[in-house]
Amino acid sequence: MGEREGAVIPPDSSGGYTDPLAPLRDSGSSTTIKVVKRKDWKSTGTAVYSIRYHFVWSTKYRRPVLVPPVDASLKETLLAFAAERGYEVLALEAMPDHVHVFLSAPPKEAPAAIAKVLKGATARTLFTRHPELRKRLGGHLWNPSYYVGTAGEVSAETIRRYIEAQKEEE
Repeated sequence: MGEREGAVIPPDSSGGYTDPLAPLRDSGSSTTIKVVKRKDWKSTGTAVYSIRYHFVWSTKYRRPVLVPPVDASLKETLLAFAAERGYEVLALEAMPDHVHVFLSAPPKEAPAAIAKVLKGATARTLFTRHPELRKRLGGHLWNPSYYVGTAGEVSAETIRRYIEAQKEEE
């Protein structure tokens, strides 16, 4: 985060950040709650963020083809392409017929673009390393759909109450 740290929310005396939503959580008490420390935040030239996505996608026809050694190749490929694109993989698991990827990505990256890149890159690599997959699946490794959910520092209800309280403070 470099020199921009103090421009967003200055750190408190312990080196962490005071939660701006603390008054809503504390029901009027004067104490604050620490929710995020600097190490959890990432930054680009124009944004400080903490965005985490949980992706799940399945193999074509839910065929159980992600077994050793294919699953190891899949994990290796996902980690390499994620790092190349600037995503931080927080958790990764390959089941025989689907994949779970929990990652952090910059805000300029749309979830649809992330899924497209990771699914496309892994399909190409796995078909090259394991030609038997192409024969078994007919040229398409992944089902065209996917699931994506977000995980953040505060709940949707807390954000809603914070936004609603903004007019009251003025």
